[in-house]
Amino acid sequence: SAELDAAAAALEGRFVSYDAAREALTADIESFNARADAGGFDSREQFDRERSALLGRQDALEAERLALNDDVAAYNGKLEELRELDAERAALYAQLDARQEP
Repeated sequence: SAELDAAAAALEGRFVSYDAAREALTADIESFNARADAGGFDSREQFDRERSALLGRQDALEAERLALNDDVAAYNGKLEELRELDAERAALYAQLDARQEP
């Protein structure tokens, strides 16, 4: 159905965005850790501020992952419902087909 096609496209777009955000966060965490190991922060406040920002991004990414999982489950439920309706429709047409034996 058009609704499911649109939902699939929207989910795909969200997965692409999620993957890009995850990769960017991973790179930023690695950079942060390298700077921390090398003493690259001018103050404890700078360290804490940047760490807090990374943790906020990590929390937002986790929330998006959970939302994606929920939305995929809802999509899969609708898809299964559509398949069941299609099977019922096919069975009904088979029963109504005058060419088939009773």
